[in-house]
Amino acid sequence: MKRRHQEDRGRRGVILLMVTGMIFVLMAFVGLAFDVGYLQWQRRRAQNAADGAAMSGAWAVRTGGDMVVKGRQGSALNGFTHAVNGIDVTINHPPTLGAYVGNNNYVEAIVNQDAPSFFTRFLSWNSLPVRARAVANTIAFDTACVFALDTNARPALTFSGTSNLSFGCGVVSESTRDPATTISGNTNITVTNGATIGSVGQTVTNGGGSVTPSGSVASGLNSPGDPLSALAMPTPDIAANCYQGTSLGMAAGPCADHSSELPTGGSYQPGVYCGGISINGSDSASFAPGLYILAGRPGLTINTSGTITGNGITFYLTDTTGWNCTGLNGSNGDVGSVTMNGQAVITWEAPLTGTYAGMLIFSNRALPAPHSDINGGANSTLNGVFYFPNSDLSFSGNSSADGYMMILAKTVSFTGTTTMTLNNFPTAFANNNPTFKKWVTLAE
Repeated sequence: MKRRHQEDRGRRGVILLMVTGMIFVLMAFVGLAFDVGYLQWQRRRAQNAADGAAMSGAWAVRTGGDMVVKGRQGSALNGFTHAVNGIDVTINHPPTLGAYVGNNNYVEAIVNQDAPSFFTRFLSWNSLPVRARAVANTIAFDTACVFALDTNARPALTFSGTSNLSFGCGVVSESTRDPATTISGNTNITVTNGATIGSVGQTVTNGGGSVTPSGSVASGLNSPGDPLSALAMPTPDIAANCYQGTSLGMAAGPCADHSSELPTGGSYQPGVYCGGISINGSDSASFAPGLYILAGRPGLTINTSGTITGNGITFYLTDTTGWNCTGLNGSNGDVGSVTMNGQAVITWEAPLTGTYAGMLIFSNRALPAPHSDINGGANSTLNGVFYFPNSDLSFSGNSSADGYMMILAKTVSFTGTTTMTLNNFPTAFANNNPTFKKWVTLAE
């Protein structure tokens, strides 16, 4: 009997040792799985940081900034700050690895960190190697098609609502504040052609918003400024033809305010419209080619379910100063806004040649302007540049996949239910405005 008890105690001791060993092994596997998952998460973050660093460094090469400083700033804005917590961010121009070794047209960013381990410390693994690398091309330009120009807005560029957006061209927020860009709601952005969603400050994605591929988001860019800052504004002309209140007939000024009696439909001719143009109800209208001066408020209002057409047209929003408008109280210094609803079927195209090639709507950059709201309906095609340097712009609705569009405003908000593809610019427009083509792209 005594011997049997001793044998039982021996078996229990062996079982206890086996269970203890199995628990240790199980904990080791759990710890290994946790640390491996953590390592993969850190490496994805590091890759985003490397992408941002390469893009920021390449942009600095294009614009004359400090490549290393800007590259490391791009990495820091993505969570990896050089010389903090063992992080090393190296910016090379030309690259030292990969397919572009020695090629001065490329900038390389390498992010390194020996991140601390957790459970695997029990196996004497005290750190986990985090490595990421990216290369950006400084000369393979794409066309930037969205600029949020305000350097102090927080944010300057907003994507919200239920939107499906495709950009085959660069998008940039020039705000230095964080966040400079927010992507939220049910916004799904697809980026093609190697383009980027870029910000001078930080880009924040939250609340269900997504960008595909994730590496197309870049922070810490050099500010490109206003690419249209050198474009001359129309010169005030007291003798310019203007609307005289007689069936859309145009004649030499002075130009009285006939906005209250302006027909809401018909065939419009270029010239000065004191108080602007409003098309309401179910009326349709056509616009002959040329420059339309909308002097004073309210500006341009499209609130109709009718059909609106125009080819080779530019609308210029300004105040009445120098345009020989009379009868508009307090209109000097007052710039109108643009309001379009989504019910109208609008087919507008900017001119492809001349001083205002590509310009569809142009707001006076020397004066503040009220908020503009453009909602392009599903059957509308708006080809050209929307230029609101001193105005906040909300944009929603749809665009033609084979059309072309460019948006520049003080701040830009894509809101509501928006389905948009921005890709194409006519050759004449790109040649007239080469600044639009300066955009760096990821190569590796």
